[in-house]
Amino acid sequence: MNARLICLVLVAACIWSSPAHALDLVGIMRRAAQADHDARAAEAAARAALHEARAVDAAFDMRARAEAGLRDDRPPVLSSFQAVRRQTWQTRGNLDRLLPSGDRLSAELSLSRLDQRFDSPFAAQLATLNPAWQAQARIRLTSPLLAGRGSEDLVSRRLGAVARAEQARVQAALARRRAALQALSAALQCLEDKARAKLARDGLARAKKLLGYQRMQRRLGLADEADLAAARALVAARQADLARAESALQMDRTRLATLLDRPEAPEVEVGELPEIPDDATPDPLFDEARRHRPELRGLEASIRAAQAGMRAARDAARMHFDLVVEAGGQGLAGTGARALGDALSSRHPVFGLSILWRQADPAARARLAAQAARLEEARARKAAFLEALRDEIREGLVRVQAARAQLAAIRAEAEAKRRRYEAELTRYRQGRSRFPELLSAEGELSQAQHARILAHLALVRARMLLAFSLGKVP
Repeated sequence: MNARLICLVLVAACIWSSPAHALDLVGIMRRAAQADHDARAAEAAARAALHEARAVDAAFDMRARAEAGLRDDRPPVLSSFQAVRRQTWQTRGNLDRLLPSGDRLSAELSLSRLDQRFDSPFAAQLATLNPAWQAQARIRLTSPLLAGRGSEDLVSRRLGAVARAEQARVQAALARRRAALQALSAALQCLEDKARAKLARDGLARAKKLLGYQRMQRRLGLADEADLAAARALVAARQADLARAESALQMDRTRLATLLDRPEAPEVEVGELPEIPDDATPDPLFDEARRHRPELRGLEASIRAAQAGMRAARDAARMHFDLVVEAGGQGLAGTGARALGDALSSRHPVFGLSILWRQADPAARARLAAQAARLEEARARKAAFLEALRDEIREGLVRVQAARAQLAAIRAEAEAKRRRYEAELTRYRQGRSRFPELLSAEGELSQAQHARILAHLALVRARMLLAFSLGKVP
């Protein structure tokens, strides 16, 4: 029972001592990216552009049309053999579909009834002998011979809408990356302020210890008033350093909370950093960046859209020749069912063949030149981005390597300054050193520890920025 109680107490103590709502640097960057409002607006624009692309796809869907009507016509007549009244009942249905090849296929079926009235009894007798129902069935194929093959205009419109959607997604990704980069800077500043506050507390503890030594030495008559005043001044300076560090930490935590869209900032931890091999070279890192950087997706989509626009403009600059082939049947009978059956059979076939010509679009040449300029611009922007990306990765890798070497040197220097301070403190206790020499050693130790913290954070920053350039984070 006692062992179980002790375990529960230890677990509770661990939970109580662990920082609440702690986030590492990668987690902070992702949280800031998710909270960015500009990215949400850009994603809404991407959804709108995708709907435009789907609307273009709808041009290839089947379209149906139906029509039914009744007409009563009483024309002027000059002869007894002309109808004085015509009543026409008609219904018509049409199916039309544009094929991806550019061909247009349509099918039409119509059925009508004509009832005529005559003043002449003889003519009226003839009208009763003529069938009143007429039906037609027709299939028509319109195939482009020169321009219009492949529906280049629709393909261009669709790729343009897809490119706009991809560019909007890229803008959303860039907005999230900007927010993540700002959050990274604020988090690193919090870490620096936190380390500075810890160093100030450690320095204050050393200063108070030195002040205690001086007071004891003063009571024994082994130290003068100047040394005691110097010890008090050191304590005051360390207290001021601590106050400045805590104030800066509070301000930076407030800024970080704003970037994360939270009421208060989490505890910042370095956490696990993206792996950057010590022997990394620029070329493999550049290939990795090309796979992950979102800007390339937008640039490549712009190139595809410009290429499709060029094909559509080149197609529109040609003369239009369309081959029209139609086949069908017709029926004429005394009943609607009989007339419809004759039209759907091969008893009375109808065939047609024609060629349609249309002039080329006069503005197509200018549009073709404009699309060529857009394509050249898109390719140039991609080449410029890749060159800048290569330089960015090369510089980032150099910064990481320099930060590693600098951190190793500063760590060795800080260790040497720590040993010197401990040696001076031992000599001072033994009465073999003066207090100003001890103060000088303590000041050098504080500076070396601060430099070590800054060097460590500089390496963390360099690695995170290189991972950011590679597209690994957020």
